[in-house]
Amino acid sequence: DALAQEPRLREEHAQLTQALERFRTALPTEEDLPTTIQALSEAASQSGVRVETMVPQRSLETFGAVPKASPGKKDSNKKGAKKDRAPAAAPLPALYRQIPIQMEVVAGFHQLGAFISRMESGSQALRVATLRVNSEKAKDLRRHQINLTVQGYFSVPPAAPPRVAEGS
Repeated sequence: DALAQEPRLREEHAQLTQALERFRTALPTEEDLPTTIQALSEAASQSGVRVETMVPQRSLETFGAVPKASPGKKDSNKKGAKKDRAPAAAPLPALYRQIPIQMEVVAGFHQLGAFISRMESGSQALRVATLRVNSEKAKDLRRHQINLTVQGYFSVPPAAPPRVAEGS
């Protein structure tokens, strides 16, 4: 049965690979992070929002300092662990990376709404993850101190395909 389905499976694999490449090119790469920050700054200024700080948060994995943990790995030295289990499947390669961008801005509610609308409807895939409005420290009652975290989505370069040894 498997051999009879091989041509159909190969065709389906080729279609999925093409679709994956189309989706991968839809997201910017991590090298485009400065462009994303510039777009956020422009959306803020067009909306009347004053940006006090904007800091992308990069993990140690991004810099290659910490190896990525494999999600399915379990400790085999635990009591009651079966030793004859099949090895866990290799973790799937990441298709995208989320980079949170911490922002502190000063704005009124209408300006904030316009800023979020511009940001989320732009060409870059962005999402507001957290939003805190504080009016206690505001000198002007119509403008508030706002802390928000924006999730930026960036494509990850494809991993090199595994090499097949000759004669296998």
